[in-house]
Amino acid sequence: MIRNLVVRGEVSGSANAAGIVGKLTAGKVTNCGNEADVSGGSCVGGVVGYVNGDCTVSGCYNRGAVSGTTGYIGGVTGQHWRAGVVEDCYNAGTVSGPATVGGVVGGHKAASPVLTRCLGAGTVVDTAGNSNNIDAVIGASRGKNTDCYYLGGVGTSSKSGVTEVSAITAADLGSAFTDGESGVCLAWESGISTESPSRPAFIESTELSAQLAGYIREAAASTKQHAGISGSLLGNEGYKSGASSTGTDWMALAMGRFGYFYGSEYIYMINDGTGYADYLEAMRSYIERTYAANGGILHSAKATEWHRAVVAIGALRGDPTSFGSYNGAPIDLIADGSYNNSLKAGPGTQGINGWIWGLIALDTGMYAVPADAKYTRETFITEILKMQLTDGVNGNAYGGWVLGGYGSSSDVDITAMAIQALAPYYNDDTVYTYVNENSGETLSKTVRACVDEALDPRLGMMQNSNGGFSSWNTDNVESISQVVVALCSLGINPAQDQRFITSSGKTLLDGMLRFRVSDGGFCHVLGGGWNSMANDQATYALVSYWRLENGMRALYDMRSERSAGGAGGNRGCRGGNCVSIRSHRSRLQRTAEVRSRGIPRRSRIGAPLCRQLFDPCCIR
Repeated sequence: MIRNLVVRGEVSGSANAAGIVGKLTAGKVTNCGNEADVSGGSCVGGVVGYVNGDCTVSGCYNRGAVSGTTGYIGGVTGQHWRAGVVEDCYNAGTVSGPATVGGVVGGHKAASPVLTRCLGAGTVVDTAGNSNNIDAVIGASRGKNTDCYYLGGVGTSSKSGVTEVSAITAADLGSAFTDGESGVCLAWESGISTESPSRPAFIESTELSAQLAGYIREAAASTKQHAGISGSLLGNEGYKSGASSTGTDWMALAMGRFGYFYGSEYIYMINDGTGYADYLEAMRSYIERTYAANGGILHSAKATEWHRAVVAIGALRGDPTSFGSYNGAPIDLIADGSYNNSLKAGPGTQGINGWIWGLIALDTGMYAVPADAKYTRETFITEILKMQLTDGVNGNAYGGWVLGGYGSSSDVDITAMAIQALAPYYNDDTVYTYVNENSGETLSKTVRACVDEALDPRLGMMQNSNGGFSSWNTDNVESISQVVVALCSLGINPAQDQRFITSSGKTLLDGMLRFRVSDGGFCHVLGGGWNSMANDQATYALVSYWRLENGMRALYDMRSERSAGGAGGNRGCRGGNCVSIRSHRSRLQRTAEVRSRGIPRRSRIGAPLCRQLFDPCCIR
């Protein structure tokens, strides 16, 4: 449903052009107004261009000029395919075209629409002069019209249920209308703001990005529904009581990264009131209390507690290098969680998980590592590389990664997460020399060589016939989500890379949407019902894909966009936007064109329990 929207300006296209919706399928448009001039070829309408099937357009108006070069041109709707309802609508703009032109509705194919209480008050122009279904209200119709009118002089009509009048009042049209200063109008129009917009509306780059945006909104809304929350989600007292935990941080990440820069201002696509700031403050409060209680640390064994906090804080536009205070000094979560981590074995206390997410956190802002740091950036990279498994395929000696770092068979999730962490260095030619801990072999390789072995064909060969992945013998949406984020971090479109399209044409998005439930959220396994962890991970994976489609920085690249005043380009590591490790050795603050990566879904360090909970990092 689309409602309460007024559009001004200009709209042009070929077919299915309109001010509000180009093509409406099984939907409803209510209380919307078009004041833009709309031009196109066929199926052109002020409000809806093409009405496909059982749809309703109610309480809408058009005041813009509507023109088409072919046919099915209408002031409110253009072409109706198999009926539809238009009620309590009026047109006051000029409508012109060569055939099947109506002041309110252009016309029908297959079945006629039903018109009730509609008014044609705009001039209808026959540009061809052939009188081919040209009508003051509806061009081509065999349907029922009830209480419909047109003003004398705007055109003519011979349709039943349509009456010419010299003047009309709201009493003639019904309760949806009122009498305004310049004539009859819809009652709701009195609530239209007269203020100028503070910024242009966001325009989706592709049809797919618009679809992804819809999935994201519905998934976020499902979290509110299942939590019984009305109003702000992130600002809800019960929800934000979980701030800085696996239960709520991942949705905060998804909602935070579902946004864009307008100049230096960051705009969230989901209106959550003050929730974004409220959640950030709740995180600050928790971290300060925990530092005070634990002697300056977040956790005695899990560096990923810092890392998860960093990505959530960055997504909400906070500064993880100065987030609250401890003993009178700013808390630096980047230093404490990554390069100066004080745990016994540093970030590696959790094995490969700590190194992966330590690098991801470090690169959310491409933060500089001091010369006297305990762990260099190279350390994080080589610690990941040296745990690559020896399960390569198609002639490759090495394949992917697994939780714990040691094993004989790659795991989808950990492999995808490792790729996410390494993605910014894909085009860097630095050669790393290290001893692989699974083979004992001394290797000298680039990040690109290792990622290619894991990606093609190791990871691609693990995809199932439904377009998804199984992990721990379970076909699940979380594994698909991690692969989607990994590909997007490399600038690879998941729907276009043949390595991740099945022989029957199934893509990763097809695989994900199999787990979508009736309320728009996601389940963990088919038939298992809505699941919060599955929903969180699917949501931020969709956000990652949405950002790629719109040319924005990747999911975990929290810096401002590269282009002033806009989204900026995000062509991915394969397009040359990766980071050279050498640039960090000299001056990291030079704008190295980096991509970011995907998020942990579950760190399975506590194996059976973590797998059971499907915790996005299991790094709690």
